Amino acid sequence: LDDELFENGLGTNGTGAMIFWMKNGSFTLGETVAISVAGGTQAPILMVGFNALRSDLGISIQGNYPVISAGANQLTLGTNWDSYNISWTGTATNVLVLGTRNKVVNNKIVNTSTSAARTALFAGANCFVANNEVISYRGRAVNITTTNCLIKNNYIHDSNEGIIALSSGNLVVIDGNIIASNVTAAITTGATAPTGLFITGNTLYGAENKLGIGVNLITATSSVTLVNNIIA
Repeated sequence: LDDELFENGLGTNGTGAMIFWMKNGSFTLGETVAISVAGGTQAPILMVGFNALRSDLGISIQGNYPVISAGANQLTLGTNWDSYNISWTGTATNVLVLGTRNKVVNNKIVNTSTSAARTALFAGANCFVANNEVISYRGRAVNITTTNCLIKNNYIHDSNEGIIALSSGNLVVIDGNIIASNVTAAITTGATAPTGLFITGNTLYGAENKLGIGVNLITATSSVTLVNNIIA
């Protein structure tokens, strides 16, 4: 089964880590996956998509990504797991959930559910999320409820909320992203906003009909740095 497959992952500092290679094609999850095994802090377990040959993985073209159709099944990465060049789609409450110290780079993550408040990418502690395309048709593209998270150079669009930061911890950095065409807000904070929220170098665009809010900070939100953004 799918979960048992990924539970075979192994990563140990000084020894190395397993790579799950995924070739261009369409694959369907048959069950919820919650990975319990962990990689090493210096040897993360990798999930890497490629087109025809493993050597072409540096050409990160979305049309060549493997597509993982999760359906109503959620996939949760374990500690020290990384995902590169993979397209994830599903309708669960969260399509892809990050564990601790995950890197998610050059992925496409879409929640196609018509139910409200569902999430495409649920961020984990000490995560690095870069160069991805993230969409949630009726909910939140990126949901941050933890601490020490860098969201950088992503294209986040056509969701109800682009990024919602609910973390009560420190150091959430939202840098260099294009966040566009989100119905309620590009970036919003919730009842427990981060105590260190850095929003820098982003383009926050609604639509020609002035769709949504650029940055929506709740009352009493503190320690917010908002620098060098374009808000239109």
